[in-house]
Amino acid sequence: PNEIVWEYRAYDYDEVFVGYDKHPHTAAHPNEPVFRYSVRLPEEERFKQPGVNDIYWLSVVAVYVSPRTPNYPWGWTNHKHVFNDDAVGGNWDGITWHWNELCDQCGDSEDMSFVLFTDPNQCNSCPDYDIDGTVDGFDLDVFTDNWLWTGPPGGFNDGDLNCDGEVTFYDYAIFALIWLDSCP
Repeated sequence: PNEIVWEYRAYDYDEVFVGYDKHPHTAAHPNEPVFRYSVRLPEEERFKQPGVNDIYWLSVVAVYVSPRTPNYPWGWTNHKHVFNDDAVGGNWDGITWHWNELCDQCGDSEDMSFVLFTDPNQCNSCPDYDIDGTVDGFDLDVFTDNWLWTGPPGGFNDGDLNCDGEVTFYDYAIFALIWLDSCP
């Protein structure tokens, strides 16, 4: 976590107000505005992971241009821990980074709320989500997490194997045809 292997500075992004979240630490301001930020990385700037089983830490930070002071400090909306390792918060003391596991008010682990998309216009009909060469139980867990999803067609959801904007029995039929096999 202390070695930077790739960096991208985004100056072109979409900012959309999506609602309010409770801020448990501030009684004077219990409702905190929440925004969604979207950034499309140019293909030539994208990080290409060398090994499918390698684990990388992702750090996303807001950089304020002086003398501009933000109306609200930038941060994350967190949710219940669901995947792999816990999320952490870090602070730099000028010499080294100090990392602390994120926990909710009850002491339970949290994850940060963000989604990484590939090209939303490119549909992927291969449900080998861990790229191990076989469509198996791990891939079925990922697929079922997307069950009955609806949204834009294409690469917005990897469970939408026929790219019609829904994850239904039609997608499951595609999944079942490849079960315990590799994608063509």
